[in-house]
Amino acid sequence: MNQRLHIKSRTRNIIIAGTIFMLVLGSLFYYNWVQYQEIQQKYGECHDSACLRIYGNIPSERFIGISELMDGTFARVENITYFTLNSVNNTMITTISAVLLWDILEKLRIDLSDVQYLRFESSDGYKTFEIPISLLQKNHDAFFIITQIDGKPIAPQSEGGDGPLKSGVIYTILEESDEMQQIFEKYNQNFVHNSKFNVKYLDAIKFY
Repeated sequence: MNQRLHIKSRTRNIIIAGTIFMLVLGSLFYYNWVQYQEIQQKYGECHDSACLRIYGNIPSERFIGISELMDGTFARVENITYFTLNSVNNTMITTISAVLLWDILEKLRIDLSDVQYLRFESSDGYKTFEIPISLLQKNHDAFFIITQIDGKPIAPQSEGGDGPLKSGVIYTILEESDEMQQIFEKYNQNFVHNSKFNVKYLDAIKFY
């Protein structure tokens, strides 16, 4: 008798615990789904004065307004030294403030499983060489969406500037990559330089 009561009690406790677990799991799933839907809606189209388009071989394209890039929605670096090497072997050092591209991709939950390369694109039609996505995945803090140079916002093209957005990639990340060396050779470039990826009038990033 006591054994039966014990078995029934234990069974009831297991059922209750299982029910609570399923309720908690369901609540977490619902919360994450609602968050996902809010992200989808918020970045589904552009309503800002300037926007960054993210598109290509990903589930759906996104548009991030310059307001979100400036207001701390995404992780930023402030007033860091940025080294540039150009195609004629000249160097330049500036101070930049920028958003980390990797943080944008993480917060927007962009699936990169079918992506091999990325490239930066300009509103005037300029497109960079391809960059292996593995470089971004291994160097989260080396790819930038630049919003300020030498402490000042980048003036838009309509005002004679190079902005309001520019892209940037840390030189050493490119220079140390054998695959990046091969890509530059494919385009008849004698050496790797990161000025190729300092895109002015930046308005899109393609993943493919």
